[in-house]
Amino acid sequence: MTTETIRIAGRLVAGVTAPTGAFPHGGTSLGLVTEAAFRVLPLNYFIRAEEFAGEIAEIVEGAEDVWFACLTQGANAAMLAELFGGATEYPNSGKPANRLASGRATSILYSPRDDSAFGGIVLFNAIPMWDPDSRVPLNIQEDFGFPIFFRGIRDDSSGKVYELL
Repeated sequence: MTTETIRIAGRLVAGVTAPTGAFPHGGTSLGLVTEAAFRVLPLNYFIRAEEFAGEIAEIVEGAEDVWFACLTQGANAAMLAELFGGATEYPNSGKPANRLASGRATSILYSPRDDSAFGGIVLFNAIPMWDPDSRVPLNIQEDFGFPIFFRGIRDDSSGKVYELL
């Protein structure tokens, strides 16, 4: 299990077509990121031997559960429209339930301002999510931050979920 909290200011880009190219990497800049977290969790399955009181007899190595979370410096209508199709399209906004979230998937790139530490993180097919219970400070001592979560799913064309640059 890997979780990396990144406290390097960076930029968030959606619709990336040239991850190693110059900013905005062929995509749309969504704004500045103050903090980010990246997690890759292996999805392993255990085969238990009932004849030995259910002890683990084998492990099937499955795929990976990939997510990226970030705190952006505020949010604007263009960012919301790019990620969620506009405020009226977001789940729980009165739209019908039981629709596939993959229709909102896009490639994203977290591009640190100081690329001496690492070049960035690309999720090739990321589904944007927003947790309404997330803490959004609204006092004078803290900057306003807009938390966004992305779940990575496998990209049909490349077969990849993510890449560290």
